[in-house]
Amino acid sequence: MKRFRFRLQRVMDAKLSEERLRQRELGDAQGLLLEEERKLRTLIDQLADEEVQQRQRIQGSMRAGDAVLHNSWYRELRTRIRTQNLEVDKAAKLVEEARERLTEVSKEKRVLERLKERRQEEHRQATLSETQNMLDDIGTRKQTLEKGHRG
Repeated sequence: MKRFRFRLQRVMDAKLSEERLRQRELGDAQGLLLEEERKLRTLIDQLADEEVQQRQRIQGSMRAGDAVLHNSWYRELRTRIRTQNLEVDKAAKLVEEARERLTEVSKEKRVLERLKERRQEEHRQATLSETQNMLDDIGTRKQTLEKGHRG
């Protein structure tokens, strides 16, 4: 009997390559998300430090010009935090989209794998059946020859 050959092997190989690509894309998107979250944490830490310094300045003496300057910096930090939150949201959306693409291609690949497994099993069963038929035929011929030599 012929060796098993899955007719959709090239398609399955392409899905495997695409799955690897989607895994890399997901990894890149997750890396971007982590970086954007790190930037956000840095800004939040800076804001917290500024608030502590502001309280200390209020308790001490501060010139009006310094107060305006620090208040301006405080507002700038809050604006940067809002902007960075938007960047984190964008990166999180990219991660989700990449995850969905990976999930989809993985499902498609799994369908092909199951089909291949079924075809392999069918091939194995056909091979066993063909082998059994050949053995039965050999046995029948042998019996026919033995009866011909006896009679």
